[in-house]
Amino acid sequence: MKRSSLFVVTLIASLLVLVACAQLPEECRGQDKTDTNTCLFTLGSAGDTAACKAITTAKLRNACYTEAAMALDDANVCAKISDAASAQYCARNLIIRSGDAAACGSLTYTPARDSCHYTLAKETMNWTVCAEINDEKYRDSCYDSLAGKLTDPYACLPIVNVTTRDDCLFRRSIAALNAETCTNLTTANRRAYCILNVALGTKNVELCYEIEDVAATRLCFEKLDPDG
Repeated sequence: MKRSSLFVVTLIASLLVLVACAQLPEECRGQDKTDTNTCLFTLGSAGDTAACKAITTAKLRNACYTEAAMALDDANVCAKISDAASAQYCARNLIIRSGDAAACGSLTYTPARDSCHYTLAKETMNWTVCAEINDEKYRDSCYDSLAGKLTDPYACLPIVNVTTRDDCLFRRSIAALNAETCTNLTTANRRAYCILNVALGTKNVELCYEIEDVAATRLCFEKLDPDG
């Protein structure tokens, strides 16, 4: 009886192995498990979701579905991913490819949604998209980055962190030769030297009168109106 039971178990196990092998794509058969999964991943990345499904490790299988979704441009494939966060990042990738920043709002996982808005703000060079980012530090970084890329000091104004905001305003106002935004700096010294740099850059002596610091005012007139 025991020998008979053992034989049946062995037979069933053998049949399961044969069935599993038969379900594999021909080019992935006859390899060890690691090589088989690598082969399946290669096929799945090109859009073969059945190959992804046959991968035996969850992490690699989920990564395969992510690649397949991109290859097929199909968000439904992302729903096959077992890890919720990874599924959201998969959907994020497709939204980024579409260039539709408004669609980022459909993502329910906050880090993926923030990443979507941040990436599209930079790709579309539109700093107003940064406002949709939930994480304050990440949002400030978005504004600061776009202010630099666009040489636009107005993109610095929504930054919450005072130090980051002032650094951004000082650098971008001078780069843009914009004295108006210099006035938004929180310290008198920085306001003065920001306006001084703009005055020198534009050779506009009238700006010297707007400087509140005595030393900076003197320097401004010395450089722009030495005979005055």
